[in-house]
Amino acid sequence: MTARFGSQLDNRNKSGKPEHIPFQN
Repeated sequence: MTARFGSQLDNRNKSGKPEHIPFQN
């Protein structure tokens, strides 16, 4: 994972959403 993906993960997690990134698929 890149730092960019990490940021997305962090944002999703803070929003109360699952760690899994839908658009990562």
